[in-house]
Amino acid sequence: MSDNSNHGSLELEVRRIDLLYKQNIAGMLAIFFNTIAFATVAWGSLSPIFITIWFSVLNLSALARFFAYYRWNRSRNSIRSFEETRPWLYFMFTSLFISGCGWGAIGLISHTGSLQQQVLTALLVSCMVAGALVTYVSSRLAMACVIVPAMFLWGLGTFISRAEFSMLMGTLIILYSGLLVLIGKNLNLAVMKSLSLDVLRKERDLHEAANRAKSVFLANASHEIRTPLSAILGFSEALLRSDSLSEQNRHDVQAIHRQSNYMVSLVNDLLDLSKIETNRLYIQKAPMSPIREIDESLSVIRPVAAEKKVQLEVKYLSLVPESIMADSVRFRQVLINLLTNAVKFTSEGSVEVLVNFTSDIHHQGTLNITVTDTGLGMDKLTQQNLFQPFVRGEHPDVQRVQGSGLGLALSLSLMKMMGGDLRLVSSVLGQGSSFEMSMKLGNSQELRLMKPEHPKMIFQEKIKIAKEAEFLKGRRVLVVDDSVDLRVLMKRFLSRSGAEVETAENGAQAVEYALNQPFDVILMDIKMPVMDGYKATSVLREKGYRHPIVALTAQASVDGQQKSFELGFDGYLSKPVDMNLLSEILRRSETVS
Repeated sequence: MSDNSNHGSLELEVRRIDLLYKQNIAGMLAIFFNTIAFATVAWGSLSPIFITIWFSVLNLSALARFFAYYRWNRSRNSIRSFEETRPWLYFMFTSLFISGCGWGAIGLISHTGSLQQQVLTALLVSCMVAGALVTYVSSRLAMACVIVPAMFLWGLGTFISRAEFSMLMGTLIILYSGLLVLIGKNLNLAVMKSLSLDVLRKERDLHEAANRAKSVFLANASHEIRTPLSAILGFSEALLRSDSLSEQNRHDVQAIHRQSNYMVSLVNDLLDLSKIETNRLYIQKAPMSPIREIDESLSVIRPVAAEKKVQLEVKYLSLVPESIMADSVRFRQVLINLLTNAVKFTSEGSVEVLVNFTSDIHHQGTLNITVTDTGLGMDKLTQQNLFQPFVRGEHPDVQRVQGSGLGLALSLSLMKMMGGDLRLVSSVLGQGSSFEMSMKLGNSQELRLMKPEHPKMIFQEKIKIAKEAEFLKGRRVLVVDDSVDLRVLMKRFLSRSGAEVETAENGAQAVEYALNQPFDVILMDIKMPVMDGYKATSVLREKGYRHPIVALTAQASVDGQQKSFELGFDGYLSKPVDMNLLSEILRRSETVS
C-alpha cells in the first residue's frame, strides 16, 4: 500500500505521483552540483575510489528518476487501477532511499576529513534534507526515504567521532530527523487536503494549490526555524565572547555562527520567493533618496571587500534625482545582492558601481545602476539559465563559494514588481561580469536633480558590546517569550548589561506583571500560547501602559512590522535576534524613558 491510504480516488493518486515525479526534476540539479562540490573539496582527503563510486551512485539514481519521469508521462493517462501505480511508487522510494544513504554516507565519515569538509558536509546534508521536505511534499514515505538515512548516518558519524560534544551533537542530529519527519507529515496532510478539494479541476490548478500549501508551510516553518536559530546564534555569540575557548573550539563556534547566519539568509529568500509566487509580497512605495540608499548599501559591503582586498568604488555619471518614489528596503536588497555576488566571486581586482540617470524625448526618466567586477565570470550555458532559482555555475571555483542560487531570481522578481528590470550586461569566463538594475521613474521634469557629493567611505560596523558595559544598570526589563532557551539567553545578555530582568512565557503573564510593576522596556514575542504579543500589547495600551514595548518575532515581514507599530509597539526585531541591534534599541529606549 502507499503511505497515504486515504487517497480518496485513483485520479488523486495519479496526481499525487505526478507531483512527486515532476517536483523531483528540480532536485536533480541540486544533486549534480552538490556532488561536484563535495568531490572537489574531499578529493585530496578521501579515497578516490569511494568518491567515484559515491558520485556515480547518486547521479545515476537521479538520472534513473529522470528517465522514469518521461516514461511516467507516457503511461499516466493509461492507468486504470491502483495496482498499476505501485511500481512507480516503489521505484521512486527505492531510488530516494539510495540517495538518502548516499548523503548519509558522507555524513557518517565527515569526522575523518578536514574542517572544511565537515562544514561542507553539514551544509550539503542539511540542504538536501530540507529540499526533500518541499520536493517530495506529496509523499511522506518519499520524504522519509531521504531524511531518515541521511540524518541518521550523519548523526551516527558525529556520535562516534569522539570529538568534543560529539555525543550531544550526534543525538541532536538524530532527534532533528524525527522533527523533520513530523513537519513533513503535517505538510503532506495540508497538501493532500488541497489536492482532494481540487480533484475536478485542471492540472494547472493542482500545481497552484501545491504552491499555496508550500507557501503556508514556509510561513509556518519560518517561525519554527527562526526560533531555534535565534538560540543557536545567541548562544554561539555568547560563547565567542568567552576567553576560555581554545583556538580550535573558537574556530568551530565561528563556523556554527557563520552557517546559521547563512541559513537565516536562505530562509528569508525562500519566504520572499514564496510570497512572490502567491502574490503576497507587496511593494511599499515612499519618498526615497537613491544616493543615500546606494551609499548605505556600499557601506554594508565595504568591510567584506576590504577583508578580501578588493577595491570597491562608485562613480556617478550624471546628476541624480534627490528623491524618488520607491521601496527603499527592496531597492537596497537588490543592490546589496548584486554587490555581495560581485565581491564574493572576485578574488582580486575591483568592483565598480556606475550610476546614471537618463531621460528620453518624452521626458520619461530612468535610473540605471551597473555593478561590474573583475571576478570569475560565467560561461554561456550558465548565462542562459542565470535568473532561474537554484541555478549556479558549474565551474569548480563557483561551487566553492557558498550560495543557494536564489539571489538573482529573487532580485529580478523584485525589480519587475518595482516597475524596473535587472539584466546581465556582459560576462566573460575568467574576466568578470556586469549587471544592470534599472528603474523607470516617470516624468523627469517633476524630479529635482542634484550633483552627488563625494561618496562617504564609511564602514557599517557592528556595535561593539563591551563585556563590562552596564548601560542598562538600574533598568527593569521584562522578557516575554514561550521559548525557555530564548528567555535564558535574553536574561543572560540583559543581566550582563546591568538590567534587572523578569521573564514571562505568554502575553497574559506579561500583562499581569507589567500592570503590577511597570518596566522600563518590555521585549515581547508575537506568536505565543494563551495570549499572543499583539493582543497583550493592545491590552496594555488600552489600560494606559506607556513604557516602551519592542516586538520580537520569528515571522519577519514588512507587513508584520507595520502591524506591530499600528498596535502600539515602539520597536521591531526579527528572530534570530541581532544582539547588537537589540543593544542599540535598548539604548534608544533608555534615552526615551
